[in-house]
Amino acid sequence: MASTLRFPEDISGSGSYMVLTRYNSQGFTTAELRTVDQVFIKASPIASYGMPIPNELTDSSSVSYEDIQDTNIAGKIQNAATAKMGSAAQMANLATGSTNPNISTMLFNGVQAKAFSFSWSLVPETKSEANSISEIIQGLEEAKLPYFAVAGQRLKFPDIFRISFAGVRPKLLKYMPSVITGVEANYANGHFQVYSDGNIPYIQLTVSFVEIVSRTREMQKRLYGR
Repeated sequence: MASTLRFPEDISGSGSYMVLTRYNSQGFTTAELRTVDQVFIKASPIASYGMPIPNELTDSSSVSYEDIQDTNIAGKIQNAATAKMGSAAQMANLATGSTNPNISTMLFNGVQAKAFSFSWSLVPETKSEANSISEIIQGLEEAKLPYFAVAGQRLKFPDIFRISFAGVRPKLLKYMPSVITGVEANYANGHFQVYSDGNIPYIQLTVSFVEIVSRTREMQKRLYGR
């Protein structure tokens, strides 16, 4: 049965919050991961972490192009000759006010997988909340790591996350299945403190994710129900 951890404890009564649901990556195929959110219907989660919606939610996407120059063979030959001539050719260019054409063609190279980060300032008000924060951070740290299989001869992939919202459904903010690329926790805030039970009164937590598959136009449309 999946464990459910929330911070703060009464977050479900706050109206809206973010849910990070953790799944074992071994239960999915690449084809299933490309079916957008439907991939999680058949799966059983390992854990669920309820967190406040971060104060900053930046959605960024990009594609890459490769600059292909000198597609004209004659231009390549001329440029090679110019390179050998060196400064004499440069002087000729200055004298005539012209140079060999250097034409660029932008060749589509692929879609960058979406990457994003969430940050929280975690200040527990009770021992129970402090324990929940500790469990959430340890769970996120474990989820980003691989684990041994086949008698230690192979490594299994880290866990996959479904990132969603409870109590609110933003139209322009939807995530594909994702994995954690980094967990950063600042435990000091200028002055380190620790309670007698080992819990820490203030933690600045940042978790970075990347979507496990790059998006296509069809996937984008399905994700946003278009």
